[in-house]
Amino acid sequence: METAIIAMKLSIVAFIIPFMFAYALPLLLIGSIGEIALAMTTALIGTISLAAGVEGWLLTRANIVKRALLVAAALGLIHYGAYRDLIGLGLLAIVLATQAVKRLRAPAPEIPALREEAILLKGLGIMERAKALGGIFRGLENFRERRKEMEKEG
Repeated sequence: METAIIAMKLSIVAFIIPFMFAYALPLLLIGSIGEIALAMTTALIGTISLAAGVEGWLLTRANIVKRALLVAAALGLIHYGAYRDLIGLGLLAIVLATQAVKRLRAPAPEIPALREEAILLKGLGIMERAKALGGIFRGLENFRERRKEMEKEG
């Protein structure tokens, strides 16, 4: 059952694409070059917004409010019209801005192996640290062996 739900989430965009063609003749290449380019651009952005809203991820994980805004933006962008496009782009801009701020404020992920090695370096003097750091560049396993040797010596 879970597989079916995931498949439906991933394919919802494919179900909506035929309706996009029915609502926007420029997507069928009927109209001026400007109208065609605008309709294709907004349809592409709307499709990306819909996929992000359904999956719950754009730049970062989206909560239920942001997901609703992304789906609303997608509906505005997919249905052809200047006002709808502006509303859809505005909603998408709000979500992008909040997620960009959240992503910039998030701490960088730690690498557990390097954190472990940093803890081991705490008790060493400057020369021992320099020797040990040389071991990190040769590989973490080398470093652990050198640390054990230094512990035996000191």
